[in-house]
Amino acid sequence: MSQPLNPAKMRKFFAGMQAAIQIDVPKAVAPAIATLIRESFAKGKTAEGLKFKPLKDKSGRTPLEALQDRVIARPADGKIKVTMPKHVLYHQEGNENLAQRNPLPKGPIPARWQKAINRAIKEELTYLMKKAMR
Repeated sequence: MSQPLNPAKMRKFFAGMQAAIQIDVPKAVAPAIATLIRESFAKGKTAEGLKFKPLKDKSGRTPLEALQDRVIARPADGKIKVTMPKHVLYHQEGNENLAQRNPLPKGPIPARWQKAINRAIKEELTYLMKKAMR
């Protein structure tokens, strides 16, 4: 026979889960986002999967490939903070001298990115629930 739920224990459990989610889920999602960004750079494709516009020098090099390790996604205050060199931002926005090559999503999060983020969240929540139920 099961014991009745103790409201005080339940409140404590959910408060602990909320705190863990705010700290641990961004830690789990940041590497997934970093991987997605590196893939965009390595494959020469935008976050939406479109091919980057070629470099003006016609060298055949993949634009931004050399910068892929300089873009960092990390957890910060319950969110994910992406930092990158200033010249990567110029590629994101484009200007009169530089083609726009959105390595980060521009607008809604692409389905492929959402799937990877959801997978990381699900794995972390599953882990936290199992840990809390011990």
